[in-house]
This record gives sequence, C-alpha cells and structure tokens, in this order.
Amino acid sequence: MDINKLSATAGRLNRFFKAIQAAIIIAWIVVICVTAALTVQNAINPNAMLDYEFNNALELGPIKLTFADGYAPENSNFLVYAWISTALGSAYAAVLYIGLGYVRKILNPIACGRPFYLENALYLKKIAVLSLIWGVVKNLGVVIETTAAMRSFGLDALRDSGMISSVSVDYVFSFDFIVTFFVLMLMSYVFSYGAELQRLDDETL
Repeated sequence: MDINKLSATAGRLNRFFKAIQAAIIIAWIVVICVTAALTVQNAINPNAMLDYEFNNALELGPIKLTFADGYAPENSNFLVYAWISTALGSAYAAVLYIGLGYVRKILNPIACGRPFYLENALYLKKIAVLSLIWGVVKNLGVVIETTAAMRSFGLDALRDSGMISSVSVDYVFSFDFIVTFFVLMLMSYVFSYGAELQRLDDETL
C-alpha cells in the first residue's frame, strides 16, 4: 500500500472513530438521564410501579428470566441495581472513549503521511494500559452486577418453589486482556524503532 492510500485510509478511520466517540457520549447521557428520571419518579411517588424493562424480565448473560404477572422487585432494589449497572457502563464508556481518542491521535500523523511518528509509541503504551483497566473492570463488573441482580431481584427465592434446591453463580473470568496488553506494548516498541529509523533516514537526506 502506498503512502497516499495509507493516508486516505487513516483519515477515513479517524472520522469513523470520531463518530463512535460522539455516539458513546450520546448513549451515556441517555442512560444517565433515564436512570436519574426513574430515581426522581420514585422519590416523588415511592408507591408507584416504575416503568422499566426489568419490571417483567431480567437478562443474566444468555439466560432471560421472566417474572410472573403482578410481581416486581421493590423500586429501591431496582434503583440500586440500575445505578450499579450505570456506573459500570460509565466506566466501560470512559475507557472506550479515551482509547479511541488515543487511536485517533495515532491516525492523525498517518493521515498526514507520517506513519512512524515518535509519539505513536507512547499512545500505544497508553492504549495497552487501558486494555488492562478494561479487563479488570470487566471481570469485576461481572461479579458486582451479578451479585447486585441476585440481591435486588430476590433470585434466591427460586428455592421456595421446591423445584430448585439452591441458586449459585460460577464466575468465569477472562484474561485475554493480558495478552492484548503485551501485544500492544510490543507494537509500541516496533513503532519506536520505526520512528528512529525514519529520523535517521531524514537526517541522512
């Protein structure tokens, strides 16, 4: 691929990731507003049934539980779960938004015809650190959100049906982010080496 095609591709990707960043901000604002609106609604009338999707069903991974007619968790329990989910979602959104920002900073000099820009190695290292943060938050999020769902929606009460003796959760953690971290760190060293070769070539010319 010649430098002109590389620059054009980098420019298009830069605009694409910018649009994704805007979508992340909009989605985050919508989620915060909806959760806040439900909280205010409950504060005004605690006895009113909140109008939300989890009123009838709860999804835990690939499993979807549908509640019986007339049953709904207490508003306070649901709001605790909702704010925990919102906080975790905000953490994911923040890491993704910042990571895309670093990707765009890497693409900027490439779009200008400088693929081996010295600062790109630093941005790759920052993305590598973000991948670690993402992995830790994701694994902790599984535990926190599942535990909150168990308590907020009273899933332990399933034992009262007589058909289930116990309700337990086996957490499965993913450590792929560690591999991603080392791959990105290796790429940062490659960029540093390429930038140094580019500098020496420019000085020779």
